[in-house]
Amino acid sequence: MKKIIYISMVLALSLACNQKEDDDLFGKTPTERLQEKTNELRTELLSSPHGWKLTYQTDNQTYGGFTFVMKFDEQGQVAMVSDFDQSTITQQQSHYQIKVGQGILLSFVTKNHIHNLADAILGSRGKGFEGEFEFIYIGKEGEKLKFKTQRIVKDIYLEKATANDWNTITNLLGSISVLDSDSYRHFVRITNANGEIKDYKMSLNDLRYMTLRNFTNSSDQYKFGLIPTSKGLTLSPAPTFEGKTFNEFIWDANASPARYITTIDGVTAEILFSLYPKPEHVTDDYKDIEKIDNFIYINNLLKNTTLTSDSFRENLIKIDDNKEFSRLELAFGDNQECNIDLFYNFSGRTSILRIFLEYEIKDKKIYISLGKGNLASNNFPLWRAPENKAIYDKAMSVFSFFVSAGANGFYIEKQENKYTYSNVVYVLQSHSPSGYYFPVYSVFK
Repeated sequence: MKKIIYISMVLALSLACNQKEDDDLFGKTPTERLQEKTNELRTELLSSPHGWKLTYQTDNQTYGGFTFVMKFDEQGQVAMVSDFDQSTITQQQSHYQIKVGQGILLSFVTKNHIHNLADAILGSRGKGFEGEFEFIYIGKEGEKLKFKTQRIVKDIYLEKATANDWNTITNLLGSISVLDSDSYRHFVRITNANGEIKDYKMSLNDLRYMTLRNFTNSSDQYKFGLIPTSKGLTLSPAPTFEGKTFNEFIWDANASPARYITTIDGVTAEILFSLYPKPEHVTDDYKDIEKIDNFIYINNLLKNTTLTSDSFRENLIKIDDNKEFSRLELAFGDNQECNIDLFYNFSGRTSILRIFLEYEIKDKKIYISLGKGNLASNNFPLWRAPENKAIYDKAMSVFSFFVSAGANGFYIEKQENKYTYSNVVYVLQSHSPSGYYFPVYSVFK
C-alpha cells in the first residue's frame, strides 16, 4: 500500500513539473495566449489608416473572385464596399466581433456585403457562392493578416488598403460588367509564337466563371474564374495556352482597339469583340431549321441568361416598367411560310397576337420578309381595346423589327447548355441592327 502511495506521489509531482515546464516554455497560460492573440488581431485591424482589402475566391473550380475593402473601428463597427454588384459599391456599416472558437475568429456578426457570398438565395442551386463570414486568425505574414476559412479550409489574406482601393471599387465592377453584359459577342484569341491562331467561344456566367470552347473543336476547352484587379483580370486557376501559364488578362488602353491582352514568351492571349460573328465563326446550325417546327422564347426562364442581350430584353420584350411579353414563338411551315406569335397575360388571361411572314435560308442565315403580313389572334378585341393600346403598339413594333432585321438575316447557333428543360437551345442573332440576340427552345418535327 505504501508503495502505491509513493508511486502516486511521484507521478503527481512529475505531472506538476511537466505542467510547469509547459507554462515556462510558453511563458503564459493558454488563456493568456488566447487573450494576447485577440489583442494582436484587434490592434492590427485598427492599425491600417485606410483599412484592409480582401480578395475572396471561395472555390476556383466553380467561382470567380470578389474584392472587399473594409475599415474597422474600436466600437466594433466595420465599413465595407465591394465589387460584388451595383448595390455593394455603396459603403455599408455593420458589426464585427473577435471571438474564441476553433481559434481566434474574426466574425462579421451583422449583415454586410461579404454575406452575399454566403447567402443561399444567390448563386447556383441555392448554395450561394459557398462563402463564409467567420475566419480563423493565424497571424501576421509580412504586412498581411493570414486567416483560414472553417467549412472549406483555405487560406485568405487581409492586405492593407489604400485610399485608391476605396475610390476604384466601381472600376473593378465595371471591368467584369462589360464582359458579363455582352459576353456572347466576345471571344478569346490565342496566337502562338509562330503566328498560328486559335479562336475560342467565350461564355461567362453570373458566378464570374469563364468557359472557352474552340470554335472548330469543342473538346478543346478551358475553364477558370475571373477576379477583377486594377491591372485587368486575374485568372484562377491559371490556364496554360500553348505551353505558357497565363495568370491574368491585362487591360491595354493603348492597344487598338483597347482590350484585354497579355503576351508571354511570344504567345498572346486576348479578348476580342465582334458586332456579329466573323465568317470563320459562323456555324452550320442553320441546317437544323429543316427539322424544327418551333423556336420558343419564354421570358421568365430565359431573360436573365447571358444569351439574352440587353437590346432584345429592353427594346422588344419590355413594354414598360411593369409590363413584358411573356413569350415569343417563331414557327416554320410549308412553302417557306412562318409566323411569329407574341403572348401577353391580360389580367390572368393569356392571349396571342400572330403575324404571318415568309422566310428563306441562305448565306448561313435565316432571312424573314413580310409576305402577306396578315394578323391573327385568339382575342382581337382584347388586344385592340383602348386601355391596351400601348401593348398592341409594342407588339406591332416587335413584328416590324423582325421584318426589318430579317432583311439582313439572323445567325443561328446551337448551345451545349440546357435551361430548365431538356430541349436543345439555339441563339438567334441579328446581323443588322447588331446587338440583338436571344435564346430559344427548339421543338423538333
